[in-house]
Amino acid sequence: MHGSVEVRHEQSAEELRALANWLRGEHELRGRVRLVQEPARIDDMGGALDALSIAVGSGGVATVLVRSLFAWMGTRRRSSTLHLTVKRADGTEIKLKLDDIQDPDATIGELSKFIAEE
Repeated sequence: MHGSVEVRHEQSAEELRALANWLRGEHELRGRVRLVQEPARIDDMGGALDALSIAVGSGGVATVLVRSLFAWMGTRRRSSTLHLTVKRADGTEIKLKLDDIQDPDATIGELSKFIAEE
């Protein structure tokens, strides 16, 4: 699979920045994580931080990403919810909602099944 995973956080841009730093600490994800800003509106100095985009390809990158997302959520003081949009190169996408009570293996299974359908 070649595609991307877009990650949104319900609470704040600060949390997205913290998550980006966390993910960049994973060897397999280095160089794959970028901050996505929403377009600036008229009279704004710049766009607000909207999401993270992570490039994924063949191999275990998606598994490393999901495990790292759950590990990061486990470090937060309060409950976190992440919204993922997984897009394949052909434009097909699925949306996943991750929270800190889910089973990471089930999420990896769902993602792997989606990737295998390509």
